Amino acid sequence: MSLSDLSDPAAVRQALEEFDRLGRDEFLAKYGFGKSRRYMLVADGKRYDAKAIAGAAHGFQHPDKGPLKQSDFTSGLHTVVPRLQSLGFEIEDLDRGEPTSGPDHRAYIFQANPAFYDIDDAVSSLSEMNWTVKQHAREVHRGDRVYIWRSGAENRRGIIAVGTVLTEPAMLPEQEGQQFIRNPAKFAGEQLRVRLSIDRVLDRPLLATELAEHPDLKNLRIMEVARNTNYNLTATQEVALMGLIEDQSPVGSSSAGEPYQAPKLTEIEAGLAKAGMVIDDRTLLRYHLSLKSRGFVILCGLSGCGKTWLAELYAEVVRARHLPVPVASNWTSNEDLLGYLNPLNGAFQHTGLSRFLEEAAAEWRSSQAEEREPRPFHVTLDEMNLARVEHYFARFLSGLEVRARKGSAMLELAPGKTTEVTPNLRFTGTVNVDETTHGFADKVYDRAQVLELRVPKEAIEGHLDGLPYQELLVEIWEAVEDVGPFAFRVVDEIREYVSISEAERDGWEPPLDEEILQKVLPKVRGADQRTGPALEKLIELAGETLPLTRAKATTMHESFQQYGFASYH
Repeated sequence: MSLSDLSDPAAVRQALEEFDRLGRDEFLAKYGFGKSRRYMLVADGKRYDAKAIAGAAHGFQHPDKGPLKQSDFTSGLHTVVPRLQSLGFEIEDLDRGEPTSGPDHRAYIFQANPAFYDIDDAVSSLSEMNWTVKQHAREVHRGDRVYIWRSGAENRRGIIAVGTVLTEPAMLPEQEGQQFIRNPAKFAGEQLRVRLSIDRVLDRPLLATELAEHPDLKNLRIMEVARNTNYNLTATQEVALMGLIEDQSPVGSSSAGEPYQAPKLTEIEAGLAKAGMVIDDRTLLRYHLSLKSRGFVILCGLSGCGKTWLAELYAEVVRARHLPVPVASNWTSNEDLLGYLNPLNGAFQHTGLSRFLEEAAAEWRSSQAEEREPRPFHVTLDEMNLARVEHYFARFLSGLEVRARKGSAMLELAPGKTTEVTPNLRFTGTVNVDETTHGFADKVYDRAQVLELRVPKEAIEGHLDGLPYQELLVEIWEAVEDVGPFAFRVVDEIREYVSISEAERDGWEPPLDEEILQKVLPKVRGADQRTGPALEKLIELAGETLPLTRAKATTMHESFQQYGFASYH
């Protein structure tokens, strides 16, 4: 389903009539588009938002496929403009992207903290969401453009999606998508919020490091003060952002007009290193070969060691389309993953994955017809063993076996509804092993390549390079490695906590003490005989520098000595 399907001028005229009948704001809200900043369709002396008209017209011409969404478009210059002109309509260029409606149109960055809310999975799964407005509450209005920013470490923070404000700020109930909430207290009850549509999820996030190199974006307020939720943008900054986003490659291309070409392994290594990922060459090669050969990889290893990050970052570097799928513990059938047939109206209820499969199959067919290399489509099943894999993934297991023999396989989504598992589709599952997860049946292992990610001391040292507490934290990591191991996620959270603390007080020692108490000691538990010596070493390292850690570790050690069991609580 694409703009190339639009070929009927009458469908465009139907869209223009609906625009006139509903009015601009209601029309754009209905189809999920923001106000055009550059290209307007001109008819009978009136201007219409070109992309929104084209998207709606597609639905009038193809009611079985429906209208196009904002995310289905790339550059207006190379898609919408020639298509509408070929159908006999006049297009006006409004001076290279300046807002078309004066002061009533604004643009903002809305920031999300992934420690509180799983924003990556949320924007990939939800078409709309509520968002708290803590700054610029009197300035944010319906129709404003929003750039969704993921906070975090320098190699992770940046813009991941684009949306549109659908409502005026009002007291709205708690955030939907409970499965994405990691800190319920932050989202509880009614707060001043707006409703957002998620218009586009970027194939490749625009990271802060890239924005810092742009002359119009290097001084973004969020780059200087990262504690707010909402940041306004100037017209110049918005134009620069839209330019970077529209320059991103459409499906099937590495850049506008160029066919997709897979990068070499050396380019992948360089891309991961630039993003800050530490991974040994042999492990990366194994992951690379496993994806290219079998197409289904299970990544296991310590929680927070970078399994999901590797899958996400690798897909980004090879310029693949990527869909993260958070697995829920209550999944019991294929319908949870693939969708189902609604018994009331007979319509198929899609999931994000079922649509992604159809897009992957369409890209494969297109590449074969055009005799070019297909763009890969990567699916990451995050924490895939929270539910029993052989239950919700059963159809895929069979399909992967058929694909291995025949090159592709038909997959039944529901009675009368099928799609194809094509060679450009690859799966990665991340796995933690603890009391909340399930084991794998042999038939899962038979169809997958299994890789374990380890976290060597050198990697932790490199992650803390240049920080004054590097040596102490590495020694603490060594002390608890056997009984309460932690990895990059905990290290990143400690770094962020200490960094934020610097604005409130002097010295790294108090915040580091608090983080060892809050993040590391809770992991040290159980009856393992190595627990006693680990706590003794921790007490020694804490000394006078980390008094809170020393006191709590002493209490835990006394309990272990008396009862043979250590517990934080």
